[in-house]
Amino acid sequence: MKLKELAQTTGVPVTSIKFYLREGLLPVGEKLNATTAAYDERHVDRLALITALRQAVELPLDRVAAVTAAIDDDSISRVDLMGVVQSTVLDAGAPAPTGRDDAAVVDDAPVGNDAPVGNDALVRDDAPSLTADAVVAAMAWMPGTDRSMAALDEQLARLRTWGLAPTRDTLMRYARAADLVAATDLRSTRPELAPEVSRDQIARYVALGVHGYAQLLLRLLAVAQGAHARAS
Repeated sequence: MKLKELAQTTGVPVTSIKFYLREGLLPVGEKLNATTAAYDERHVDRLALITALRQAVELPLDRVAAVTAAIDDDSISRVDLMGVVQSTVLDAGAPAPTGRDDAAVVDDAPVGNDAPVGNDALVRDDAPSLTADAVVAAMAWMPGTDRSMAALDEQLARLRTWGLAPTRDTLMRYARAADLVAATDLRSTRPELAPEVSRDQIARYVALGVHGYAQLLLRLLAVAQGAHARAS
């Protein structure tokens, strides 16, 4: 199909398609002559992905470019591609950190009255400050991206300045809940990796799933908090 037909098929304006071509987000079409190129389902899938990332997930162009670059990198497996998309979507929803070296951290907070929940490495009186590294160690997780780890450190610092610093017990309860949700997200957003499913389709499915279920969790939490408040 020609450029105008591609625009009609996808609902993306010609001007936007030309912009994505210039920015390298959309592969060039097959040249038919000096002024005309042909486009196919690859371009339809890519435009559907870009539209989802921009409009539904609200990713900035640099993060969209990170996703499309991973798709176009054949050295990245389909499973690893899913991880790239997941981390890109989740990192985009976090405050932009200044970096791990500059991230403020929270001093030790007193342990709550409830019995501690979690690894002794986090609940001992001589444990280090409550940090992303401490949570990862206590949960036996693989470390997250530098961006996500720094964002967690900064959020802990932000809570402290508000007078809402979590105790070790509280932080571990949230971490355990996050662990369960993350495992569920991976199962629910993992498509069949059959050869006929394009890398762009996989990326779109994962991005919408991660974003959609993260928003679902926030809204469920708001309803649950209201329910507990009314019951107390």
